[in-house]
Amino acid sequence: MDLVPDGVAAGDEICILFGGYTPFVIRRLEGGNYEFIGECYVHGLMEGEAMEELEDSRVEDLVFE
Repeated sequence: MDLVPDGVAAGDEICILFGGYTPFVIRRLEGGNYEFIGECYVHGLMEGEAMEELEDSRVEDLVFE
């Protein structure tokens, strides 16, 4: 279950920044940039569980430059 901000579209991605707990919705733009859509609630990812999933290779990390 999740709650997302208005304006979310198919293909948008969920992002949790290292050191944070709040998931965000981002949208990949042409040219490799991202647009910040807003914060969201994702059941099962609100208390640091994403780091466990990263260690188990169920999610991937991405460096924003």
